[in-house]
Amino acid sequence: MPVAVIGSRSVGKSVFVSLLANTAISYGVKMNRHFRLYMDPQTNKVVGEMLKSLKNSMWPPATLKGTLLEYEFSFGYSNAFQRFLSGIEKILPTKIPKGELFDVITFRLFDVAGEDVESLSKILEDAKKRRISQAEALSDLPATLRYTLGSDVLVFLVDASKVTVDRKDPRWNEMINTDILMAQLYSFLAQYRSLTQGGSVLYPVFVLVKFDAMDPPIMQALGVSGGNYESWIKRLGEDRMLRWRFFEKFMSTFFRQSLSQIYGVVLRDKKMELEEAPIFVSYVATELNEDGQYVPKVERRGLENIIRYSESEYEAFIRYFGKIAGKISDKRISEEESYVADVGGAAGIA
Repeated sequence: MPVAVIGSRSVGKSVFVSLLANTAISYGVKMNRHFRLYMDPQTNKVVGEMLKSLKNSMWPPATLKGTLLEYEFSFGYSNAFQRFLSGIEKILPTKIPKGELFDVITFRLFDVAGEDVESLSKILEDAKKRRISQAEALSDLPATLRYTLGSDVLVFLVDASKVTVDRKDPRWNEMINTDILMAQLYSFLAQYRSLTQGGSVLYPVFVLVKFDAMDPPIMQALGVSGGNYESWIKRLGEDRMLRWRFFEKFMSTFFRQSLSQIYGVVLRDKKMELEEAPIFVSYVATELNEDGQYVPKVERRGLENIIRYSESEYEAFIRYFGKIAGKISDKRISEEESYVADVGGAAGIA
C-alpha cells in the first residue's frame, strides 16, 4: 500500500519530499544491497528540478492548488532472509530476480489543504441533514481523498515555523487556525477509517518541519540548549522516548487541541493509535542572500556541493520504514492499477 504525506497549506511538502528523495538517492547508492529507490521518469524530472533549486540556494516552487498527485516513488528493503538468498545466489540452481529480494513501499504525495478538510466536514453535516448514513455519504468522496485517508501509512507534517508566544505576532492567529485544522483532520481521519476500514491498522508518522524557523528563546524553553538545534537533533539518535517527550511538550504548548485528538482518536477507532507514531525532525539550514532573503544553505564537502539539512533524521525515517516494510509492502497490484485509473480519469492524467 502507498504512503500518503499530508499537512496544512504551505507546510513545505515539496521541500520535505525533495529532502527525502535526496537522502534516498544517496542511501540507495551507499546501501544498494539492502535498500533501493525507484522513481518513475516524470518523478525523476520533478524531484531533480526541485533538488536543482535547493542546490542553487532557491526554494522549490509552491504546489499548485488543485494538483492532486504530484510525486510517486518506491522504496525497496531487503530483510535478513532475502539478504541471505542474495549472498548464496551464485550457488543456487536458478537465478533469483533482483526484484524479488526487496519488500517494496510506494510513496505518493497528496496535498490535503484546509479547504479539503472543511469540505469533508460539510459532507458529514450534509449526511445528517439528508438523514443518510455517514458511510453512504463518504462514498461520494473523490478517489484521491478516499485513497489518502485509507492508506496504511500516513505521514503528518507539523509546521514548527508557525509557533509564537506573542499575541501581536501575525503568526498567532495562524497558529491557532492551524491547530483547529489539524485537530479536524485527525478527528475526521478516525471517523472515516472506523466507517470504511473496519478498524484496519494504521502506521502514523509525525514530522516536525521547519524546525530551524522557531524562535531561539522558544527552542531553549523546550529544552534545545542554547538554540543549537543542529547538535541537539544529532543527539536524538534512536531515543524514541526523548523524541515523544519533546513532541508532546511542543504540541501541548502550541497545538493542544490537536494533541488531544492524537490521544483521543482511539476512542473512535480502537486500532488507530496516533500516540504510537515515531517522531522525526526536519530542517534546511538557511542564510541571507544578496537580496536579504533567507535561502537554503549549500556548502562544499569534498568535490560535492551539499544541501545542509537534517540528513540523519531522513536516514532514520528511511530505516523506520525498513522495519515495517514486510507488513505494508505493496502486494495488491490490481488495486494500485485501479486507483491510478480512477485518479487519472478524474485529474486528466494521461
